[in-house]
Amino acid sequence: IRHGSVHSPDELKLIVTAAHHSGQLSPAQEEMLLNALELDNIAARQVMVPRPRIFSLPADLDLDEALSRVVEEQHSRIPVYDPQRGPEHIVGVLYAKDLMRWTRFRLTLSSSPASALRISGMKISQIMHDVLVVPETKSLLELLGEFQQRKRHLAVVVDEFGSTAGVITVEDVLEQLVGELEDEFDVASAQPVTDANAPLALDGAVNIRDLEAQYELKLPQDEGFETLAGFVLSRLQKVPQGGEAFEHEGRRFVVEKMEGHRIATVRIEPVPAAAKQLAGD
Repeated sequence: IRHGSVHSPDELKLIVTAAHHSGQLSPAQEEMLLNALELDNIAARQVMVPRPRIFSLPADLDLDEALSRVVEEQHSRIPVYDPQRGPEHIVGVLYAKDLMRWTRFRLTLSSSPASALRISGMKISQIMHDVLVVPETKSLLELLGEFQQRKRHLAVVVDEFGSTAGVITVEDVLEQLVGELEDEFDVASAQPVTDANAPLALDGAVNIRDLEAQYELKLPQDEGFETLAGFVLSRLQKVPQGGEAFEHEGRRFVVEKMEGHRIATVRIEPVPAAAKQLAGD
C-alpha cells in the first residue's frame, strides 16, 4: 500500500486476500481482517440475543434470591427489568461481581445480627448499574466504539418504537471477528456438521449468520428476519403447527416443535432428489 493512498473497503479486502495468497498473512489473519472490514455492514439486530431468550431479573428481587439465580444461570451481567412494567422494560444491569462483594460483606457482619439483618433485605435495584441503550440499526463498528467509550460490556437493543428487541454484548461483537468464544461457564458446543446429508435439529432462535458459520447453511440475510424461526415464518406466511414443512434450495425445513406461538425446533434435511448433489458439492 502506497503511503498517502486511500482505499475503499472493497479495495482493502482485495489487498488482504492478495497478501494471504502471497504468504504474508495466515488464513486466520486474513479471515480476521476481512471480518473487521465487514463490521460496519452488520447491524446490532443481526447478532443480538432476541428478547425471548434474555435471562433477566426483576429490580425488586432480594439479593439472596438473585445470587442463587445468577449462580444457577452462570451469567456475569444480567439485565434488570421494572417488575411493574414487565421483562421487556429493562432499567439496569446487575453485575455478578457486585453480588459476590455483597456476599463477602454480609459474611463480615455475621457477628452483628442487627447489621446482617439490615443488609439481608437489600434489593437488586440498590446495586444495579445504568444500562446502555442502542438502536437495532447501529453498526457493530459504531457499537464497539461506544462500548469502549462508555466502558460498558452489555447494551439493550431497541426497535424503532423504543421497545426492547434484544441485548448485545462485547463478546457478541468480538465473535464476528474471531469466531465463537467460550468462557469457563459455556457448555462445549457441538462440532459443525460437515455431512450435507445429515439432518439438523436446531433451535428456532439460532441466528442465520451462525447457521452459515457453523453449518455452512446460507439463508437470505436481507429479507427482514435474523433467526431460523424468522426465515420459516417468512416462507410459510403464518404461525405454523408442528409438522408443517417447505423446501428451499434442496433442503426440507420441518417445524418439529412449537412452544405456544414460538417455533422452538426446526429440522433441516436434504430432499432425496438433492441429497447426492449436496454431497458432491
